[in-house]
Amino acid sequence: MGCNGLRICIGQVESMRNGLARNLKRITDMVDRAEAAKADLLVFPELSLTGYLVDKRFSKAAVKLDGPQVARLRKLSQRVTICLGLIEETNTALFYNSAVCLERGEIKHVHRKIYPPTYGMFDERRYFAAGWDVSAFDTAHGRMAILICGDAWHIPLAYLAANDGADVLLILAASSREGLTDTTSCPDAWHAVCRSYALTLSCFVVFANLAGKSGDHHFWGGSFVAGPDGNMIAESRTSEPDLLVADVDFDALREQRIRLPFRRDDSLVHTIQTARRVLKAKTRRDRIADVGGSQAPVPPKPR
Repeated sequence: MGCNGLRICIGQVESMRNGLARNLKRITDMVDRAEAAKADLLVFPELSLTGYLVDKRFSKAAVKLDGPQVARLRKLSQRVTICLGLIEETNTALFYNSAVCLERGEIKHVHRKIYPPTYGMFDERRYFAAGWDVSAFDTAHGRMAILICGDAWHIPLAYLAANDGADVLLILAASSREGLTDTTSCPDAWHAVCRSYALTLSCFVVFANLAGKSGDHHFWGGSFVAGPDGNMIAESRTSEPDLLVADVDFDALREQRIRLPFRRDDSLVHTIQTARRVLKAKTRRDRIADVGGSQAPVPPKPR
């Protein structure tokens, strides 16, 4: 886009179960369109390469990072920086719901979903191992961090990513309309969460969601980019496949941080110290609850 701006495209695709070759073709088509739009970064949703396949067939859809499909993506990333989701198989036969950022023909960063859900209609933890780390990483277009769907519902991860210096938070999702409760709208909830992160963490938030139907899931699309003032920069209003284009201005990020210095005033040291105290107290309470006892009185200090 420019020396201090970034053109982001979101490839809101309909990812096919058991359709690895078809999904790769759709991703390639989106790369063609994003390149024509002069995009710097192209973001795809969760499990966009392998499909949202969370059942006993998951291992057949998995890919290795040194495999032919990722090699094809590495080649495509010479044209535009790409971030997308897939089922990752490691060389030790562990399987993860992962997101990969590829740039200039290389794998720039891999994030493994830390909180695979096991509630409602979701059963990811049955099949996938859990990741253990969230970290920011540098690209040719700025410092970023990745969360995958359920990760974003755990506030500390976004907070830590921001404290690690992320200016752009990429959230890859497979959010279906049935994902929460009858009284909680998924689109409304995601808007509230992401706009809150953008404002309070002083960053851009990119939300890339699947579209279409897969099994029992009706993915609602609605991908968007939120600015550091908490307002929408661009949004897809369709539940169908779409290419969303959004221009973000890092000068606007600078001005917002001057006006509302939330990130400057945040104290990671205080957070860590408080977390240690809370963890110690919680561990003690949990141990007491486990044995069904009551907390013994603290004896007086000797005189």
